[in-house]
Amino acid sequence: MRWQEILDRFRPVTAPGGAAESAAHVAARTGAALELAPVFAILDADLTAATDLASVAESAAADRLDNARSDAAAVVARARREAPAREAEAAAAILSSAAEDDARTTAQARRDAEQLLASRAPRVDEAAAAVISRLVEDLGGDASWNRMRADLGADSGPGAIPGRRSGAGRDDAGAGS
Repeated sequence: MRWQEILDRFRPVTAPGGAAESAAHVAARTGAALELAPVFAILDADLTAATDLASVAESAAADRLDNARSDAAAVVARARREAPAREAEAAAAILSSAAEDDARTTAQARRDAEQLLASRAPRVDEAAAAVISRLVEDLGGDASWNRMRADLGADSGPGAIPGRRSGAGRDDAGAGS
């Protein structure tokens, strides 16, 4: 059917020249099925090709979905097999890092403690000398201290006053007091 024939299917219903023309479709009398039969016949080949293409696409999609599911299952299975080893590796790395941090912290603490002890020693000697000097004064001066030291036989040692020599600048132990 040619395209010009489409217009031939309409005929005027009223007299020409009226306010508005109307037309009625001829197929209304003959039926829509008879009029559309040639159109559907032309489209049958396209419909069959589209149906075949959709069937092929559905089959390909189902195959891809099956492949994706099996690939995903394989990935999950491999991950489950490898998970304990990966967890052990991660735990070992964490423990190693913690051990290194502990070693660094311990070494730094030792250095700090050594520095503290080294800086404390002169101050302790000075403080001990001051305390001993104060005690000597409270006990009655150098003479009684020297007598006490002589009785103990300690000219040097833990009870000796740093920086002082026995008997120097003090009353002699034998001299009265």
